[in-house]
Order: sequence, then C-alpha cells, then structure tokens
Amino acid sequence: MLEQKDVNFYAQQLHITPKYLSEVLVQLTGKTTKKWIDEHLAMEAKSLLRQTSMTILEICFWLGFEDSSYFIKAFKNGKA
Repeated sequence: MLEQKDVNFYAQQLHITPKYLSEVLVQLTGKTTKKWIDEHLAMEAKSLLRQTSMTILEICFWLGFEDSSYFIKAFKNGKA
C-alpha cells in the first residue's frame, strides 16, 4: 500500500530538506519530487487496473486517497 504522497515524508526519510530533494531530482531526472511522486502513483494505478480485478474505488483507497472523486479527477488529469 502506498500511503505517502508528501515530499516532506521522503525528505525526512533521507535526512535532507524537501528543497534539496527536489533540486537533486530535477538535476537527475528533470522532474520535481512532487511530479515524480504523482507519476509513480499514476503508474501504480494503471498497473493495478490492468493486472488485478480491483475496482477504481479499491485502487483509490489502496493508494492512500481518502476521497475517490479527487483520485479519479487527478488520474484523469494525469496527476495521479
């Protein structure tokens, strides 16, 4: 289950600041930390849709979204 979508969480795990984490990721990948997290969530959601019989609602909660309408909107807009 992927519950952490916050940049601060990952920065804390690495013992660095969120700003530095984003700077490094932009240098290495051309993407901010938030963009990287959003793309990872989108890939995970697509994978679950293709490879499981989970419903969109189940996937929403599996990925840690409390509001399914937000998840569906974000997914359609390419943000999750």
